[in-house]
Amino acid sequence: MNDKPTPNEEINPEQTPDEAAELNIDQPVDEAAEPVEELSEVDQLRLELDQTKQALADAEARVLRANADYQNMARRSIQNVNSARDEQIMSMGRELLTVMDQFDHALEIDPDKTDSAALLEGIQIVRDTLMRTFEGFGIKRLEVEPGTEFDPNVHEALMRQDADGIESNHVTMQLQPGYILKEKTLRPAKVAVAQ
Repeated sequence: MNDKPTPNEEINPEQTPDEAAELNIDQPVDEAAEPVEELSEVDQLRLELDQTKQALADAEARVLRANADYQNMARRSIQNVNSARDEQIMSMGRELLTVMDQFDHALEIDPDKTDSAALLEGIQIVRDTLMRTFEGFGIKRLEVEPGTEFDPNVHEALMRQDADGIESNHVTMQLQPGYILKEKTLRPAKVAVAQ
């Protein structure tokens, strides 16, 4: 009788690996393979819940980082605006100090040794220096000619009056010049307007 089992015979668990190798079996035995466990529906739901919780935590962390970045950017922007404004004020202040120095020199002049013509000439020099300083910062003087159409953006009507040869709602005369800063009205020109 043959001691070898036929392929249909079951393998005896007490057989040695050599004895099992002698069997005529199509599939080799893989001792390292572990059994595959299928997750139950509850375990699968728990796994999905854990993954969702992790995704939510990651999203919350990204939102917190984005909010912190926004707060930092907003703070830096405010600091930059304040710094630029302060620098502009300092620059204008330095230029205006030149005008102030000229006023101080004018006040030091002995009135007994200066005639009114020289005094007026000194005032004109100070005024011209001030106007050049204004123009350096983009400030322009606005002079309004009679007959100019009234524009509430750059004119301020102080009174209405009858004027021959000037249409209604047009300037009859300028009472005080205006000033414009880079296309924006710094101070409107004060005018009288025809009825």
